[in-house]
Amino acid sequence: MRFELSERVEAVRNPTLNPGQDDSEILSTTNLGYELSSKTRSDELSLRLQAALRVPLGSSSDDPDIDDTGATLSYRHIAPGATFTALASIRRRDLSYLKSFDLDDDDDIDALNNTGDRINSSLQFGVEVGEDRPFGWGASVGASQVRYKNLGAGSTLTDYDSENATLTGRFDLSQVTQLTSSLSYSQSQEEGSSRLRTYGANFALSYLRDTSEYRTSLSFAWPDQSNDRVTLTVGNTTQFSDRGQISFDVGGTFSDGGSTQFVGRLDYQNQLTPNSNARVNIQRQVSDASDGAVVLRTRGQVGYDYSVTPLATLAFDLRYLERENLSNGSDLEEYGVSVSVNRQLTTDWLLTVGLGQTSRKETGLATAKSETIYFSIGRAWTGRF
Repeated sequence: MRFELSERVEAVRNPTLNPGQDDSEILSTTNLGYELSSKTRSDELSLRLQAALRVPLGSSSDDPDIDDTGATLSYRHIAPGATFTALASIRRRDLSYLKSFDLDDDDDIDALNNTGDRINSSLQFGVEVGEDRPFGWGASVGASQVRYKNLGAGSTLTDYDSENATLTGRFDLSQVTQLTSSLSYSQSQEEGSSRLRTYGANFALSYLRDTSEYRTSLSFAWPDQSNDRVTLTVGNTTQFSDRGQISFDVGGTFSDGGSTQFVGRLDYQNQLTPNSNARVNIQRQVSDASDGAVVLRTRGQVGYDYSVTPLATLAFDLRYLERENLSNGSDLEEYGVSVSVNRQLTTDWLLTVGLGQTSRKETGLATAKSETIYFSIGRAWTGRF
């Protein structure tokens, strides 16, 4: 059993990131989390509940509000030669506090600069067979939905549903060479619009050597509302020390009609010195949105931590997000930078003080900037019964 409690007080200029706005607010957010888990030799069950109490301070006339409420239930069963998994979740967010870096997928981008509530719910089932054999296969099915409540006047946000199914296969060609393949199907439908379908296939080959893995992948996508796509990537994962690893996949997505986009992924983490470490995560991919648009999304995070004392750490973080709608040419670009000091007050309580800036540029709009200064304190209690 685990119970989490944290309190954050922040002063924010232009909290809604609207161009030309210079308003400010002081906000208190109390985050609560509770997790109950059970594990046996063959079963794992976990339930997590969360909620946040937001209280505007100062001269604000807004009322306190319960936000970011949700529940996640996961189950895993290990049988001889097979593993079964199930996951169910639901989460409600106030759109007024939704940021680009909090978005779950490309469909959520239109929720920015809106008022109301967004409710995400999903259900996923999966099975893996033959994990300890030269040949194995798996299957998964899932469904999700997004519902909007209490929207402001003039909002164009609409509810939508999506379903997906995937069939995978794995072939161990040798002790160091593996071939994997998958077939997928997904569909989505916005309220009042026609249903959109996408078929997909993927083939990947990997080779292990010493401390490295070399791989290549070929993927196909056949959307019924846009051009067919082929994606080819090559990649490598290398453990170059006991404290460092780099993993990347680079290649291109080629659309029927001549459009080519560079895509890839990079993960890097390294303990540079006994007192410092660095981490980098970059992803760039092409995907289909629920309205039929083809989206190129680039997302990156860079971080550096330095231990000033055994109890205090200085952290630098840089975040970047770009979403380009390849169907109509619209673009959203946002970056954020922050500096924080983390101080371990006791073995249980952690104090964080920091400041940051966020900038957003959308097609047809001026650049909007927001600054934040904050402090937070929190801890977690764990126990068994």
